[in-house]
Amino acid sequence: MYVIHNRTRWDFSIDLRRTPSSDMLSEEDQHITLAAGSACLICRRRKRRCDADRPTCGPCRKTQRSSQCVYDFSPSEWLEVKALTARVSELKQDIRAIKDTRKTLAMRSIMPSSSSGDTSTLPLNLIGRRREYVIAARPGPLDGPASLKDPFVGLLKQKDMLRNIRDPLIDIFLKYQKLYFPAHWDISRFRFLYNLPPSHQESFHPALLDALCLIGSIHGPASLKHYERLFYARLQISLYDCLANVDRLLDFVRASALAAVYCFIKFRIIEGQSRISAISHFAMACGLHNIDTYDFASCNLPLMGAPRNLTHLGDMIHTWWGLFCVDRIASVLSGVPPVIDAPYERNITTVWPCAFEEYADSSAARMSYSSISSLSSSDRDPQAGYDNVYAFRAKSFAMYYRAVSLASSFKGGLNVSAEARIALSATSVLTDAMALYRQRVCPIFGSTQNEVDHDSILILSIFKAYGASILLLHIFDQDTEAYQLRFDIARACARLAAEICLININLLNMTVWSSSHGILHTKSWSGSSTKPLHLGIPRTQLLFNPT
Repeated sequence: MYVIHNRTRWDFSIDLRRTPSSDMLSEEDQHITLAAGSACLICRRRKRRCDADRPTCGPCRKTQRSSQCVYDFSPSEWLEVKALTARVSELKQDIRAIKDTRKTLAMRSIMPSSSSGDTSTLPLNLIGRRREYVIAARPGPLDGPASLKDPFVGLLKQKDMLRNIRDPLIDIFLKYQKLYFPAHWDISRFRFLYNLPPSHQESFHPALLDALCLIGSIHGPASLKHYERLFYARLQISLYDCLANVDRLLDFVRASALAAVYCFIKFRIIEGQSRISAISHFAMACGLHNIDTYDFASCNLPLMGAPRNLTHLGDMIHTWWGLFCVDRIASVLSGVPPVIDAPYERNITTVWPCAFEEYADSSAARMSYSSISSLSSSDRDPQAGYDNVYAFRAKSFAMYYRAVSLASSFKGGLNVSAEARIALSATSVLTDAMALYRQRVCPIFGSTQNEVDHDSILILSIFKAYGASILLLHIFDQDTEAYQLRFDIARACARLAAEICLININLLNMTVWSSSHGILHTKSWSGSSTKPLHLGIPRTQLLFNPT
């Protein structure tokens, strides 16, 4: 509200918002008197009359200083600005306290766990008042780097782990590598690649070595278990580095699969399922599911490129089928559909894996093509070279999940007898091939130390085939022959388990028990001997030792 003094004797008040702007009146007709502090800063500094028009006053418009025309705050506005400034300072202080807290918690996550009630190292005071923070003091001139106070900090930042820590953990992993399908090597070749300098193109990526050390810390003594959290933290960093630089992506796939297996071992099912889902999709994007030739020069995979030699191509094939088996195990244990489900399975053309020595001497290149499509018929594989424990494992896992899927559909009321007969016939051929292989290669399990891993994989494949047969025969539960065959298989399985326990209990893989519930359920009931019906499957093909 402005008071305009006219040259007449009368004074009146005018609301300038309802009248023309003051610059429209001549200076001889009017002059303006403003309240103290209402003029703009430019007019106040130049000590000239100001009409206090907003956003730009008349004198500033006339002198073309519109961009410099600003006003000081009113007393009420000053109070608001002061309150906002104090609030900003408080928020900055909170942010610094939260950053200090996150750093402290990150350091504690890779160190051995301490007592749950210890909050002395936290800069954020969570006890007492709700918004009370304790700001960490700045380091003094005599304080050294954090890596000297806590060795885990330095080990976390190093790209290559110290050999005196890594070597014993790697040795422990190699002792238990039969349990971890995506990471199988010939021991002599693994040692050769492990000792290569880090700059060599065939050396292992740090992400894979961190994953192996992580698994080794699980099975190691108490003195090495403290490194478990360290290697898990290192693994996250090295996986990111591997993918960001597109560096040795095959090692990225194997390391990520081992990280998923680690989560399943720790009963972190959701995290494990998420990891195996992501890495399975990534492996298919890289083309690992479409390796249909042994001509490594013409096998150019997306992202990964062409393999260096036949041995490198064999590593890719083994990695894919190991990932396939882990996906099947995760699905059965968690009850979640697999990532590589039926539509994706029909698109798999990768050949069955061979023994490692067959890649080294190039004998694998002379084998005929055979893949998962061969399990849709009862014919034998055209080439006996695929009768090896690695191919048996992949086939048995494929048939076991197929049996689980068909049994679930049967319980849901669907008629799957035709598909079940085909699957049962293919499983019968598989069990017969494993029986002949055992008689030829290892009639006595665990006869030598070098055959422990080999025999363990064969035993796992046998139990999976047994479990698949029992699940499929359950679909024909109304047939007396099917019931009797279920009982005979369960009896042969129990006899095999007793034989293994007498020789070496370590030959039993932990995943054997995922298929044992059907066997034990069948073994707990005795069948009556009645006239058998004809399913078209010889009983001796389903049993290793029918007597």
